[in-house]
Amino acid sequence: LALCVAAGIPWQGHETTHVPVLYVLTEGRGAIGRRLAAWEQHYGIEIPKTFHTLTAPVNLLDDGVAEDFAWMVRYMSGHINPLFIVFDTLSRVGSGSDQNDNAVMQATVDVADYLNVAMTPDMEGDDRRACTLFIAHTGWADSTHVRGGSAFESAVSTSLRVERDKDLATVTITAAKQRDLRDDLDPIRLTPLEVGHALVMVPDHRVFGDSKKLTGTQVKKLRVLCDGGAMTIGEWASACGVAANSFITSARIICDLGYAVSLSGAYTVTNAGRGLLNVPLEDQS
Repeated sequence: LALCVAAGIPWQGHETTHVPVLYVLTEGRGAIGRRLAAWEQHYGIEIPKTFHTLTAPVNLLDDGVAEDFAWMVRYMSGHINPLFIVFDTLSRVGSGSDQNDNAVMQATVDVADYLNVAMTPDMEGDDRRACTLFIAHTGWADSTHVRGGSAFESAVSTSLRVERDKDLATVTITAAKQRDLRDDLDPIRLTPLEVGHALVMVPDHRVFGDSKKLTGTQVKKLRVLCDGGAMTIGEWASACGVAANSFITSARIICDLGYAVSLSGAYTVTNAGRGLLNVPLEDQS
């Protein structure tokens, strides 16, 4: 999600707003390189220059840290001024605090509110607003709520629940709460795809039912790839007369349904795709 926002491309079929992103890694730092490489290979584009990572420990609840953090990230690497900040995870940005204490959890949300205001541009005509996202673990006994005091979920504007089904090998994302928007949205169901030495989450069409049918426009895009041979995402989009950023969703749907495949950054039509287009199959011997 953070990478798609930084690239300004759709995430799992949903449009994003293209803004600078800061991803604060307080755990799992050793795997970030593999995860970024997998994303690049899967999407066929380079990590956007508007995506930044910070691996230093940050305790936002210490006196003055939030203010220092806001100043630092606004002026690091040439004034990046991130409008989407992700803290991974919630429990590590308040180390040493009793997160079962509602006052502590409320203070954490207050810090997020402060960062949102501090990062929001104050230029006339720029109506963008900053957003802070905490990745949080659920409780040991209650997997439906964030671990710690209940004040956190009560105070946040949006809460997304991520649930894993080991038997189906799926991950389901649902809107547990949205303060100002509908929360009865269709769930997003994903399945892991091994890319290189990491995993990338892709739509799970087994859950969504019969999704083997492409739209007429997507079939035309598949035919362009079939006629043109192996292409990068940029070349394929250009051949279709579409901007690369807006083309990626269609490319991923076509690939996820098995009609095309990306190998070393180049897309080619599979035999399933050739069958759909009624063209001769490639020799598999």
